[in-house]
Amino acid sequence: MQKETRSKLSNIWLKASVVGSLWASLEIIIGSFLHNLRIPFTGTMLGVMGVILLIAFHQLWNDKGLFWRSGLICALMKSISPSAVILGPMIGIFSEAFLLEIFVLLFGRNLFGYLIGGICAVLTTLIQKVLGFLIVYGFDIVKIITNLYYFALKQINIKDLNPVYLILLIIFIYILFGIFAAIFGYYVGKKTIHGKNSWSSGQKLELNSKKKIFGNELKQQFSVFLLFMHLIIIFIGLITINFSPFIFSLSILLLYTGFCIYKYRNSLRILKKPFFWIQLLIIILLSAIFWKGSQKEVLFDVEGIIVGIKICIRALIIIIGFVGISVELRNPLVKTLLYKKGFSQLYLSLGLAFSALPSIIDNIARPKQVIKTPIKTLANLIINANELLKEFETANQYKHPGIFIITGQRNQGKTTFAKKIVTKLKVQGITVGGFIAEAINKDNIRAGFNLVDIQTDKSIQLCNINGSEKWHKTGQFYFNPEGLEFGYKLLEPDNLQKAELVIIDEIGHLELNNNGWKKSIDNLLKNSNIPMIWIIRESLVKDVLNKWDIRNSKIFNISSNDEKTVFNIISSYMAANSFPLKK
Repeated sequence: MQKETRSKLSNIWLKASVVGSLWASLEIIIGSFLHNLRIPFTGTMLGVMGVILLIAFHQLWNDKGLFWRSGLICALMKSISPSAVILGPMIGIFSEAFLLEIFVLLFGRNLFGYLIGGICAVLTTLIQKVLGFLIVYGFDIVKIITNLYYFALKQINIKDLNPVYLILLIIFIYILFGIFAAIFGYYVGKKTIHGKNSWSSGQKLELNSKKKIFGNELKQQFSVFLLFMHLIIIFIGLITINFSPFIFSLSILLLYTGFCIYKYRNSLRILKKPFFWIQLLIIILLSAIFWKGSQKEVLFDVEGIIVGIKICIRALIIIIGFVGISVELRNPLVKTLLYKKGFSQLYLSLGLAFSALPSIIDNIARPKQVIKTPIKTLANLIINANELLKEFETANQYKHPGIFIITGQRNQGKTTFAKKIVTKLKVQGITVGGFIAEAINKDNIRAGFNLVDIQTDKSIQLCNINGSEKWHKTGQFYFNPEGLEFGYKLLEPDNLQKAELVIIDEIGHLELNNNGWKKSIDNLLKNSNIPMIWIIRESLVKDVLNKWDIRNSKIFNISSNDEKTVFNIISSYMAANSFPLKK
């Protein structure tokens, strides 16, 4: 029997996709703007903005679980931010959304519940800053700051003012920020949904999954091994700093930095910024002066200088390591793993959210305008939310229903099986386009493949184990550029105007790595509803379905399906449906 794949998003995940994509767009636009201007407390301002946005949207949609789902989607979308290190902000975004969810559940969907939730959510930005600071610079920096604090008190003739009071003052300020965020979000949300704010740009947000936002990682090669390597090196590096000679830890830093610059040159932009190195020099200077307090015979203490340098080495290892981890977490295998492990709702929600992000960023107000008119900006987002939800609901319908997959083991006869099906379909009068890849065998050894045009029977060599040096080698085969070009032309929409069915033999590792017929498949899925037969090796079927987000297909394994059954199913479908190319 054939296997049918179906998957569809629930309503709560659709709404979370809307909120998450709108939140991420503001994070990217406003966050980049504030960071570029070196505005202090940017993270805090973004945290306040996130709480305002969530509470405002909760007046429109009060579904349980909306906060944490939206936060998770926004956090994962933050991975495309141009910032070098994104793990901290990602954790912070999800934490504030999760805490807001918990406290609104405990105290109810009312102003009091929002106030408590807003306060705790904004406080997470402070906690994140403190923990991040300690992780990067270690506890030695606390001693330096404490000595600096007491030195500053003496300069203004204040004696023995416990640092706890300063900490309490900072916490109180963050509580005020949380209260403001809750009231502001509640006020704007209520005002907008009750029609008291009629301002709207009139611009409709359209899905556009093809437009790219930040393309720095398009050519990045990913490695699960390197992901774990970074974690191990960070752990070993921190130990060597504390328990090994200074020269040894410096050597590890230089080797590790050199490797990461080579591997992640596009992501290590932070190392090119003079302000970053000025920060490290300031830390060394403060350590030299205040490591043993300000009451000493010399201004610069040698031990303090060494401690400051070690703090900077620690910071560099942490920052560079987190850049590497951030990049490797973008590995497509992570998305595939999410889908396979039961996180299909999250995976599909991210796909919708990413598809809308380019249009949202194009249509949303510019950073200065957002800062000048925050109420209008937020109100416009809420007004557009229902329209965006309708777009997502439409996109969530099962896409491209005419996908038939013929699969089996390597060299099991998938192509021969498909040829027999196609021959019978052509006898019925069905016009079939595309191609098959016929094997070339020499001395019972697979030597290559010929690409055969289904409509004309014209063939050309696609690949060979003994190809020209000018041919591109993948695995054991050399691929003929003329053969690839021949295949591309056969899959062009202009060449398929009369075709009622298209066959692609086969889709495999090349396409999963964005080579081979990948662009042609993208084009067909985007611009046509023409039914297709895909030939895929059994072990790769799930990966191919996940890559192109195919949620409704029929899969025929040749070991458990006979040709007559498959032919009857496809021909019945062709008789009942007609899907011409879109004009």
